Formats: sequence, C-alpha cells, structure tokens
Amino acid sequence: MIVVEGNIGSGKSALAKTIADEFELKHFGEPSFDQLYVDDCGFDYRTIDHLLPPACRSCDIKKFYEDPHNINVASMQLQMYELRFERHVDALVHMLNTGQGVVLERSCYSDFVFADTMHKFGYISDIAWKMYHKCRYYTLHQLLKPHLVIYLDTPSDILLQRIRERNRPEEVNSKVLTKAYLDEIESVYKHNYLRSIRKKQSC
Repeated sequence: MIVVEGNIGSGKSALAKTIADEFELKHFGEPSFDQLYVDDCGFDYRTIDHLLPPACRSCDIKKFYEDPHNINVASMQLQMYELRFERHVDALVHMLNTGQGVVLERSCYSDFVFADTMHKFGYISDIAWKMYHKCRYYTLHQLLKPHLVIYLDTPSDILLQRIRERNRPEEVNSKVLTKAYLDEIESVYKHNYLRSIRKKQSC
C-alpha cells in the first residue's frame, strides 16, 4: 500500500495515477461527498437543504470553502475521516484478496492535518475538535498502516498559482485558501503527521 500525501494543489492525483499505471497497482482517488449525498438513482440530497433547518443541512468541501464558519463544518470533517477510513478498508480488502498493490491519494491517517488546521483557524470548536480526535483514537488502530508514504513538498506560492490555474470556482473564490492556511497545513503535515507515520513506515 502506497499513499501519496500533499497539500491542496500539490499534484497528488497525477503522481498517484502515474505510479498506479507504471507498477500495475489499483488507484484509489480522493473520496467524494457524492458518496454520501447522491443515491443510486442519481438524486442529490443536497438539493433539498433549503427545506431543512440549518443544523440538519449538508456540508461538503464546496460549502466549507464558501462559508468556513458553517455550523456543520465539524460534521463535514468527521464525515471525510469516515470516507477515508472506508476507502482505506476497501483498499486493504482489494490488496489482501487479489494480491495487487494499491496507491491512495491521502489517507485516514493524515486526515487530522485538516481538522487541526481548521481548529487553529477557528472553523472547528474545541469540543468538536476533541470529539474528532477521540473518534480517530478509537478507530484508527484497527487498520493496517501503509507501507510507503510519499509526501509532495510544495511551497505555498506554487500551490496558490496551481489553484488559480486549475480554476475551480469554489477554490479560486474562497477566503479559506490563503497562504497562511496552506502554510499551516504544511506545518502540521511536517511536524505532526510525517513524524508519527515515519516511525513504522518508509517515508
């Protein structure tokens, strides 16, 4: 199991797909909130948010970028952890049942990088942040860790340039994706995640 890690706009998808193609591995991309909100018939439950009270409405990455103080941001990040956890399990099932290696874009092990950054910037409350880490503590130890972690170390100036170039409206117009925010993600990656994952994995 190989995991490609990196900041927003660092080129994880391109590298992960290249590795998968070159070494005949199965590629697992980033999870999508469509997995939660779009049913098998194609109906998107986010379209009925206006019928629900604010606390019951959906919150995905796009809505977070539009309004980082959305009441449901903490729930969104916990849901992303769950999606990454489930994808990690799916990757392990594939690897152990077929013998084919896998390559993932980010992992549930690094998801806390974003939770911690959101917490520092005031987008997640102290109580929600502690609950997130408690959930992580009681679930993460049940998984097999990746064999290799590749971290794409990309300066924030280049990240911002790439974000502008790929021109996703929710990113380009977001007040969240500032140099300070991207620098904090990088800091948590390097000082917390990479140090902890390096203890037992190649990195």
